Amino acid sequence: MASAPQEEALMVATRLRDTAFKRVLRDMPLETVVKIEGPFGNLTLHNNAKRTAVLLSGGIGITPFRSILFRAAKEKLPHRIFLFYSNRRPEDAPFLAELQALQKENSSYKLVATMNEMDKSPSALARRDRVDR
Repeated sequence: MASAPQEEALMVATRLRDTAFKRVLRDMPLETVVKIEGPFGNLTLHNNAKRTAVLLSGGIGITPFRSILFRAAKEKLPHRIFLFYSNRRPEDAPFLAELQALQKENSSYKLVATMNEMDKSPSALARRDRVDR
């Protein structure tokens, strides 16, 4: 789930791999009615605005954090938020442009995007690094 509460459409994001399920999903016509169960659990921003939120994500795992970040910006929440987002290359990073632009809307949010295969990318827009110990 990648949509924020204020967005009208429900956004579900996935990385399309060559599996039977993903092939069916890819070939499914728009507006096909489906039954969805979940997500389960509670992945939301904590309520203590004095405590900095540190989000760590890679690849398509960004989807719940996108929702959190867009909600924080829209509601002008006072939380300081740092997102460490690691991918192979900028062109492989879902929502990267949106997450970069969001920094202009929310001065309490900082994106640290790292890429570990920049030698395979024509882009020079991100750090060449890894997020690790």
